[in-house]
Amino acid sequence: MYNGGSVQRRREEDAIFPIQHIDPSIEGRLSPGAFFEHYRLVDTETYLVYDYRDGRFLSHDDTCYRCWSHGRPCTNCVSRIAVRENRQVVKLETLGRSIFLIVTIPFGGSDRKFALEFIKNVTDDLMVADIETDGNVTAVDLVDRINELTVRHPSTGLLRKEYAERELGKLVAQWDGTSPTTLCILDIDRSKQVNDEHGHLVGDEVLARVSQLLLESAEHGGGWASRIGGDEFMLVLPSLPKDKADTLTEALEAGIAACKFQGTEPFSVTVSHGAARLDARHGSWRDLFAEADRAMYAAKQARR
Repeated sequence: MYNGGSVQRRREEDAIFPIQHIDPSIEGRLSPGAFFEHYRLVDTETYLVYDYRDGRFLSHDDTCYRCWSHGRPCTNCVSRIAVRENRQVVKLETLGRSIFLIVTIPFGGSDRKFALEFIKNVTDDLMVADIETDGNVTAVDLVDRINELTVRHPSTGLLRKEYAERELGKLVAQWDGTSPTTLCILDIDRSKQVNDEHGHLVGDEVLARVSQLLLESAEHGGGWASRIGGDEFMLVLPSLPKDKADTLTEALEAGIAACKFQGTEPFSVTVSHGAARLDARHGSWRDLFAEADRAMYAAKQARR
């Protein structure tokens, strides 16, 4: 217990102190039970979980990775690293919306080595400095931000090409043969001319506005949208009948054409689009995409 000892000023370079110098009155607060909530021993050869009581290892006939809802051992298994390299390893693990801190150390004799894991749920406790706001964000918020960046363009909010292609592949592979599904490819007409005549900053404004209208259309149609090139976009409308899909994309084209932009002089832009309806002819998402892409280029040629 702290008994009001004298306060002494230390040098600025001593802002953090070696743990070996800690005062006994506060050392007890560092015990595993004071910080962690769970522990377990892991046999890193079999991945089985053990407890340790009275000098005996007690098997629980369960794998270490099952509790994380993994169907196989983690590729970045920190327990194996700790045992192999004979050192402490720290890791953050996720389970749904929860985040866990895991500290792993080697445990056992020369004949049999285990990894001793100490585990704590830090979902509401772990903070990360946010340099943009000069504040803190929770680890969950940080993970959400990272996940969002992996699937969406930060400047447009549209899905990234690679993610969109994977999702389209799943949609085609799981198609039940009857659900009406439409893929639209859209391309901004004469986008290079916009950049050349009005500058790239104005071109970015055009891109942002078209992206916003595309997102609104995707939400209205129960689908999703992606930017797949500099001025080319993909709109996927699963379970939307053909007539409604046509009405939605025509309204999108009209909405984009109605937008006014200010560059060296006022101007507007148009988009060309092509659509393909998923049916038995499409063996893969690439077949569906190629048909919509051909239709888009045909529409673009018709405008010239």
